[in-house]
Amino acid sequence: MSKTGTVYDVNNCKQELSRSLYRLILNTINQEQLQPGIKINILKLSKKIGLKETPITDALNLLSDYGLLEKNSDQNEFYAISKYSEGIIQTYYARSILESNAAFLCARQLNCPNKARMHELAEIFLKSDDIDVMKEADYEFHDLIIKSCGNEYIMQFYNSLAEKIKYYMMANVEHVFQSRKGLSFSPNHVRIANAIMLNEPVLAEKEMKDHIDESFIDTIFYSIKTNSNK
Repeated sequence: MSKTGTVYDVNNCKQELSRSLYRLILNTINQEQLQPGIKINILKLSKKIGLKETPITDALNLLSDYGLLEKNSDQNEFYAISKYSEGIIQTYYARSILESNAAFLCARQLNCPNKARMHELAEIFLKSDDIDVMKEADYEFHDLIIKSCGNEYIMQFYNSLAEKIKYYMMANVEHVFQSRKGLSFSPNHVRIANAIMLNEPVLAEKEMKDHIDESFIDTIFYSIKTNSNK
């Protein structure tokens, strides 16, 4: 207990620290735009992130266990993926592009349709503890932003991926719900909805991109955690 009387859960702190590290490492690797089969430079990654090589290597080991990196066990080297389920990665990248631009277009409209409903759906994540309600709210929220953006090509591309998007979205809500019991959900949806209602397109685009990126990392992190507990 701290001097202010706050009780800290050490396990929760470690969990959030690990999530942040995985997200930071994957984002850094993605920024490098490494081609499949290219070796990960641990020393360079360590310097860029500002951490020692040991925690970086530990995190890379877990990421390789999940299949997001390839590993040469003999030499303890890691490589950009060449054959892991490109489906999930490409789906999240497509979502990031389509949904962040859709959020931008929604916020740019003075009278974006359905924005009141978007805000209602966003607040469900802060109020509900029913996972089925949250799953449906999550899907409707994202789908509504696409339908309200006014760009028919974004809508067409999104619809062509609808089944895959819904599958991964439902899985992500399940992972987060089961793993964050007792913790409050980050109000990502509320921040996106607020940016749209305030006609802040650049902010709406950023909030949506950050949300999709975090969803991707959450899915990875909690899958790793689940597999490691088996």
